Amino acid sequence: MTNQILVVFVHEFGNLRAELDSALTCNLQLEHSYLVDFSKQLIGWVKKAGYALLDVNLFPKLSLVPKPRNKDAKNKDARDYASDVMIYLWDNYISLTEARQVVLIGHGPGCQNLMDLLNQRTVSVMRSVRAVVQVVGNYNIPATPRDADELRNWYYQHSYVVVPAGHRFLIDGNKFLKKHGRVLPIDEPKPILLITKSFPSICDFITQMIAASAGFYNPWF
Repeated sequence: MTNQILVVFVHEFGNLRAELDSALTCNLQLEHSYLVDFSKQLIGWVKKAGYALLDVNLFPKLSLVPKPRNKDAKNKDARDYASDVMIYLWDNYISLTEARQVVLIGHGPGCQNLMDLLNQRTVSVMRSVRAVVQVVGNYNIPATPRDADELRNWYYQHSYVVVPAGHRFLIDGNKFLKKHGRVLPIDEPKPILLITKSFPSICDFITQMIAASAGFYNPWF
């Protein structure tokens, strides 16, 4: 890949628990159409902008995740597997491309795996990543870096978080906002529709952050 700008989209499409959040009913055909529509929207924007796209589905295949001892172990094993995949992709693909400006977009559980990447590859991430976007439903908690001042400050300057308007972490607004740069509440509980509705704003943020890295004025600051 020779493109200078790479968008990395990390998600668990196919994980109905994450996609449906707390919904009591499930229309699989409708949910599938939402996924297809957003995928087309994302690909269309990336192509129009002249960027490259790496789509990473971290929903684990059962044969690849070690058999868990209990429910907690199952969740930890799945997260460790997904985070290992992200580290591998960063070391063996992303870092070896011509891309000098990388955008990280996390959706649902994929956000935590992005944060694990930031914590494990701090120096190279801070050098090449221009924006970190998290889109989380009520089921997920927006992730933050570990206690490293330089990384936390960098993350605050480069982050954009989209949450449902009723997300419980908006209740304690000051504490929440201190950890994340820009936070956009959207009146939509479904995670897949949340990213669809917020996508125009996400695109604007990414465009401005890339422009800022080239020395242009950034209205987000």
